[in-house]
Amino acid sequence: MIDHMLTRREVESRIGLGRSSIYQRLKDGSFPQPVRYGSRTIRWKESQIIAWLKEQEDASANHVNDRERRNPDTN
Repeated sequence: MIDHMLTRREVESRIGLGRSSIYQRLKDGSFPQPVRYGSRTIRWKESQIIAWLKEQEDASANHVNDRERRNPDTN
């Protein structure tokens, strides 16, 4: 299977974050690293972006579930 390569703008559109937020997450290691195609061109593997989004969704769902278990009367 060939992985589709996404531009930064395509990644921004899919994940709902801007350039600065993406680069900050790259810097702190919490976002998939891009593939470099020369000094000015980078792309992200679509499969890695999809996996990252899934991780964010799972972490958010776990956070909500943990909060509901701690405070069952707030629902």
